[in-house]
Amino acid sequence: MSDAPTLTGTFEEEYRPLPGDEGGPAAAVAARRRPKYLVAAALFCAGAAFAVPAVIDWQFRANLAANTRLKSKSDPFYDSWASNEKYAIGYDIYYFNLTNPHEVAYEGAKPNVTEHGPYSYDQHFVNFDASWITPGRKDVDMYTKTWYEFNAERSHALGCHNCNDTADMLTTWDVVVSGVLEDVAGLPGPISAAGRYALKLAMCAAQKTPKVYPFATRSVRDLHFGRWHDPLLTELVGAIDVLPDAVKSKLPAAFATLTSYVPGFETNYTDKAYARRANGARDRVDSGVRKNGARAMRQTRAWGSRYCRVCLAPTHAGNESQKLQPYCDAQKPEWDHLDEEEGEALANAAGWYLAYANRAGSKVDGFLQVVKPAGRWNAARFGGGTAYGSGQAFRRMARRAFETFGVRTPVPDQDRVRGAATHDTFVSALYRALRLRRTDQDGELSRRGMPLDRYEIDRESVLVTPQPDFDQLSTPSGLMNMSRANGIPLLGSLPHFLDADPSVQATVVGLHPNRARHNTEVDIEPRTGVVAHERERLQFNGNLFDYALPGDASGVETWLAEELDKLFPGRHVACDTSNASWAFPRRLSDDGRREEMGGVVPVGYIDRKYDMNTAQAKELSSSTGLVEALEDGFLAGGLLLCVVLLLLAVVDVSKHRRAAAAALEAPGSPRVGIDLVEGDALA
Repeated sequence: MSDAPTLTGTFEEEYRPLPGDEGGPAAAVAARRRPKYLVAAALFCAGAAFAVPAVIDWQFRANLAANTRLKSKSDPFYDSWASNEKYAIGYDIYYFNLTNPHEVAYEGAKPNVTEHGPYSYDQHFVNFDASWITPGRKDVDMYTKTWYEFNAERSHALGCHNCNDTADMLTTWDVVVSGVLEDVAGLPGPISAAGRYALKLAMCAAQKTPKVYPFATRSVRDLHFGRWHDPLLTELVGAIDVLPDAVKSKLPAAFATLTSYVPGFETNYTDKAYARRANGARDRVDSGVRKNGARAMRQTRAWGSRYCRVCLAPTHAGNESQKLQPYCDAQKPEWDHLDEEEGEALANAAGWYLAYANRAGSKVDGFLQVVKPAGRWNAARFGGGTAYGSGQAFRRMARRAFETFGVRTPVPDQDRVRGAATHDTFVSALYRALRLRRTDQDGELSRRGMPLDRYEIDRESVLVTPQPDFDQLSTPSGLMNMSRANGIPLLGSLPHFLDADPSVQATVVGLHPNRARHNTEVDIEPRTGVVAHERERLQFNGNLFDYALPGDASGVETWLAEELDKLFPGRHVACDTSNASWAFPRRLSDDGRREEMGGVVPVGYIDRKYDMNTAQAKELSSSTGLVEALEDGFLAGGLLLCVVLLLLAVVDVSKHRRAAAAALEAPGSPRVGIDLVEGDALA
């Protein structure tokens, strides 16, 4: 047998409550479990403190996306997308008057310019013939008609007291001379010599001077929006009409469709038929792009193609009496599906040419411009995202939580939601997308108490840093080569050559770059992506090349010289008999490839603007303020309740421990609230 002691007798339990357990066994168990319940509730509140604001933010942005969708003409948003009849976009233009054209052409002087403007216009648009690729889906095709109305009152208010866009005559680079010279240069042998001689005779007649130069004096409206009955083209059209067929057959296609019309830097569409004919096919936008938690509109087709092509060799002649410009047939979708060499060969045969040197540089890809149309239609494309999507809102809330309790925050120094870091906007005037980058002006900009993010042109964008692979000339920084896209030697830049290479700024006298007046900038409310302020600025510049026009008919075949004498009777006498030779000093910084750049003369620049009105700002401020107040309220309330529950749990645990310790110290008290009674024995 074992010698181990045995327990004999009867064993009974007697409950003896500890202090605080007076409610009985069930109440005692519940009281001792209460700290666990409190901790669980605290954890739930902590989770809700962050989850509920995230849900509120998600719902806010979901509503924003729903309000900006475009799936049919019945959508509430369609009318504001289709036209801006309720509000006009501010469109100001400034032009430079060249004060020394003769000295620039013949003496190698720097261009000396004076700025005139602003000439203010109201820009209107209408998107028409809209159709969806699949009903109810997101891709929509449409034509856009844009037109401009001069606003003398706003010009006066902005300081141009006597501005008159039709009466003010300014001297600047002549796009006609540059364009025709490019065409004449491609003529073969004696035809080229005859063409240059005929051009000089026509210039003498048009400029009414024996000493011709590549500059012209025109009204501001004609310079910017184009014009009919250009004097030089009128002379050339008349000469071509009476040329012998043997000569006409040797002329480039561009001369076969020549009219007296000169395109401007912007097209002022007079009717929808004009817009259809000029564009050929419709643009396409994707209205369902998801960006930062909301819907945005991205342009995916321009004039019916995924690549920017321009009608540089019209296949249809214009009509002077009807003021019908030459045009090309609409682009064909199958060109895009072929390889680049084959597809572009077919496009060229139809008169369409890539805007830049290859398809990669001419791709249509980028969100639509802020100001076309203005307002909310492309809201949220700049936005910062949902609370946990980008982590920015989470950091903001976490930082606010630490600061609420006076604790030094370990969270990065960001006290609000920030917008997307970069944004690509398709700019039709440039025929490509332009990258904007968010600046570091966090918290410095606001409107009606709303913090705003500012975006400016990225230092690495094509307008600041040239991309030779896409362009046909190597240009210094700050100059963008737009020659191929326009059929004339044209360069783009920021106004007054802001941010350009110093050698570019030094080529012209009279420019005064100023960041506040000449920079492109967009201010947005980052939670919604709604634009509060925008300034889109772009300058057009002429690229001056060396040319020599013969002083007489030497080198021209006798029979052709006789024909030219008939076409321009007496003009060879009125013209200076010496050669008209223009040579422009090379003043641009050289990387070994810029000898062909020639000179540069600024023509003018646009300043397109949009500012949210007071009513819009008030509505946006109220909606974002309410959402932020709800989010902050749930965050602060949830965290505060979490802390209170944790404190209650700590108090309960501490109270129970003190009671237990006191009970153990009392004489005859059981150790665990249960005692052995009669019959207990150990044997």
